[in-house]
Amino acid sequence: MPRPGTHGDAAGHDVSKRTSLKQLVTVGLGIGLVLLAVLLLVSLLAERSMQDATAAEARRSESLRLAYELRQTSDDLTRMARSHVATGDRRYLTWFREILAIRAGTAPRPVDYDGIYWDSVSDTGQRPTPSGPPVAFATLATRAGFSPQELTLLATAQTRSDALARIEEQAFALVQAGGAADRERADAMLYDATYLHAKAEIMEPIGQVFTLVDTRTARETAEAGRPRSRVVCSGRRGGAPPAGGHGGVRGGDAAGRPASRGGARHGHRPHRRR
Repeated sequence: MPRPGTHGDAAGHDVSKRTSLKQLVTVGLGIGLVLLAVLLLVSLLAERSMQDATAAEARRSESLRLAYELRQTSDDLTRMARSHVATGDRRYLTWFREILAIRAGTAPRPVDYDGIYWDSVSDTGQRPTPSGPPVAFATLATRAGFSPQELTLLATAQTRSDALARIEEQAFALVQAGGAADRERADAMLYDATYLHAKAEIMEPIGQVFTLVDTRTARETAEAGRPRSRVVCSGRRGGAPPAGGHGGVRGGDAAGRPASRGGARHGHRPHRRR
């Protein structure tokens, strides 16, 4: 016969085992949920960090594109001015004034208004892209998120370029006079030391903007990626799989685009950039 109390002891032991198993399952589920939440948090933070880095790269690209546009349109103005003086063709005069109007926001702005637009127009006489509503260059620069220092430098370059355009208008007036001597004087005005120095003064602040934008946006991109790196490391230490890295695209730098052809199209002297 079983000893008294033996059956009761066994039943109590079974209950204790079931209770311990339940606790283990509950703890396991709790740990699993915590790990799942950590993985989800790591994923969300990594995604946010990648989005921030991508946005920083987009700002960099737009800033450099606009700085390059100011340099390129100034160069286009020189090319149109010299072409008009050399040939007397009024198309170049019309395009010269349209470039100024687009920049000032008083004429429709072409879509994809980049460095080859006026090369295409002067070659074929056809517009490579349609035009959109007028937007001043200064407005686009403000929207692009340039720093106050960068905006000041861009404004300085544009003011100097507009001042040089007034010298070019004086050369146009000499061409309109019609005399051979006047045309020679007009041509000399667009190549003399004063003109070339004025062109160099336009490029100086634009070059500073390229440097400032590169430094600023590189810092913004690094700051956007830094939290992601910390989160990914933490996730790996905690057993989480590594989050996908951000493939930052530092595509063609606007500052490194190929320059437009030096000199006007009718075979006269090459010119420095403005």
